[in-house]
Amino acid sequence: MYTSKSTRGFYDSTIHGPLTVVVSDPNWTPPKITITLAPGESYQLSDTVATNNGTEPMTLTVPDPDAVAPLQEVENPDTLIPPDAVEITVKEWQALLDGQALGQLIEWGEDGFPFLTDPPPPPPPTIEQTEAARLQAYANPLTGSDRHFAEAARCNTQGDTAGAQAATTAGQARYEEIRTEYPWPVDPAATKSKAKK
Repeated sequence: MYTSKSTRGFYDSTIHGPLTVVVSDPNWTPPKITITLAPGESYQLSDTVATNNGTEPMTLTVPDPDAVAPLQEVENPDTLIPPDAVEITVKEWQALLDGQALGQLIEWGEDGFPFLTDPPPPPPPTIEQTEAARLQAYANPLTGSDRHFAEAARCNTQGDTAGAQAATTAGQARYEEIRTEYPWPVDPAATKSKAKK
């Protein structure tokens, strides 16, 4: 298993091709041997046939047909694995994927090897985001503050002053709780956003 810092990818040599291949040495020249041809015998050379047309045995120096070219390992020109790839174990690769599934990030070090890191904390909300969150919380029909103020208005309409006062007090308390739950941002970006309004 391989991984590349430049592509942030993972590679399998069985799928993407091995980094190296073994080939016969292209510069190898087979050794020569001497053979004897009896009168009338022939010998197949690479592109011609040698025949002894004489009456005496004839000797020939020919490449040794049993010689085997030495092998050498060379870079595979067809591999899809990037040149900067480093080798990791399948177990290490699986651990990286498991960490990523749990919300961690995969990063690569200067040496090209990957490691897991925790994601950066989310940026603080902007003024606009905080305001939207507060408005949604105020209007929540079960936990918001607006429902109490609506109840106070209903009580006032029916002449229930005590009920209106109790509902208003509950609404004010919930309103302040919501503002505490969604505090106004104080980061520079939010301050800048507020200044533009």
